[in-house]
Amino acid sequence: MIKENSFLVLLYKELDENTAWRKTRTEKPCSECLYQYLCPPPSNYEFAIGKFNLCTAKP
Repeated sequence: MIKENSFLVLLYKELDENTAWRKTRTEKPCSECLYQYLCPPPSNYEFAIGKFNLCTAKP
């Protein structure tokens, strides 16, 4: 995909469709965690297994 499109096209597509960069941890238990906005966005792996708190931080 990168070879087929320019960086600006890929950036615009991401900002328009919001597929990864701006997703935040708004589901429980992360929604109650002090560090929810410091964590990276949920990964595809987390979506696949249905578990969104792979960290060890306690809310």
